[in-house]
Amino acid sequence: MQEIFIVLLVRISGALVTTNQDFNYRPWRIFALIFFPAWLIWTEFSIGVRIEHVVGAFVVLFLFWLNPRTAKLAAILFPMILGAAIYDNARLLLELRGEVHVASFYMAELRWFGIDTAGGRQILTEFFQVHHCRLLDLICGVGLLGYLALSIPFVVLISFKDWTRAWHAVWAVVLLSMIGVATFLLYPAAPPWYVEKYGLGPAVLDALPSAAGAARIDQLLGIPIFANFYTRAFDVFGAMPSLHCAYPMLLVCATLRMGYRYSIPAIVLTALVSFSVIYFGHHYVLDVIAGILYAVAAYLMVVAIQKLWARAWAKRAKSR
Repeated sequence: MQEIFIVLLVRISGALVTTNQDFNYRPWRIFALIFFPAWLIWTEFSIGVRIEHVVGAFVVLFLFWLNPRTAKLAAILFPMILGAAIYDNARLLLELRGEVHVASFYMAELRWFGIDTAGGRQILTEFFQVHHCRLLDLICGVGLLGYLALSIPFVVLISFKDWTRAWHAVWAVVLLSMIGVATFLLYPAAPPWYVEKYGLGPAVLDALPSAAGAARIDQLLGIPIFANFYTRAFDVFGAMPSLHCAYPMLLVCATLRMGYRYSIPAIVLTALVSFSVIYFGHHYVLDVIAGILYAVAAYLMVVAIQKLWARAWAKRAKSR
C-alpha cells in the first residue's frame, strides 16, 4: 500500500510539470478519489460541511472521471477548491493571531490616501458613505460578487486558449491563499467598516462580520445576498491584503500576453473589484495595493517553481 501511494505521488508530481495539451490526467483521477472524501470528512469534523463543499467535490470528481477533455477542466478547478479549503480552515488557527491593528492602519490610510473635503480630511470609504447612488451600488455589487463568480469561468476560458497560463494562475491561487492567511495571522488589520462601527479603540475581538455598504443592495433588492455571504466570514480582521482584488489580478497576470480580448476584460474586472471593495468599505487602498502585489508575486513564484520542477524532471528522465 505504501509503495502504491509513493508511485501515485510521483506520477502526480510529473503531471504538475506538464503544462501542455498532453496533460496526464490518470494519476489525478486516483488522487481525486482519495482527496475529496478525505477533505469532506475533515471539513465536517473541523468547520462543518456546507452545500458548496459537497457540490464542488462532486462536480470536480465527476469531471475527472467523465472523459479526458473534462478531466483537464477538473484539473483547472481543483487548485481553486484547494485554495478555498486553505482559506476556510484558517479559522482553526485564529488563536495564533497577532495583535490587531486598528488605529495605526486607519491613520496610515488617511495620511497616504485621504482626500480633503469640506468636512475635513477623509479616507475614500468615508467619502463614499455619503456620496453614493443606486446605480453605482448595483455596479459595485457585481464587482464584489464577481471576484469569484466571474473569475472562475474566466480562468476556464483562458485554459481553452492557453493551458499553461491557466495552470499557472490556478496554482497561484493556492499559493496566494497560503500567504494571504499567513498575513492575516501575522498582521491582522481591521477593515474600514469596523472603524465606522466600533471606532479606533482597542479591537473588539468578538465583533461580528458585516456586509458594510453592500447592505444597501440587500435593502434595494429585498434579498439578503450580501448579508448571507458575509456572515460566513470567520475573521473580521483579515483586511490586509485584499484577496478580493488579488484573485482577479491573477487573471491579469495570466492574460497580459494573450491579446487585448483577454487582458482588457481581466484588467476591467480587477479594477471594478478594487473600486468596489473601497466603495463599500470592506478594504482600504492599502489593502488593495497589497493584494495586487501579492498576486503578482504569487504568479511569478508559481512560474519559477514550475520551470525549476520541469528542469528537475528533465534531468531525472535523462538519468534513466
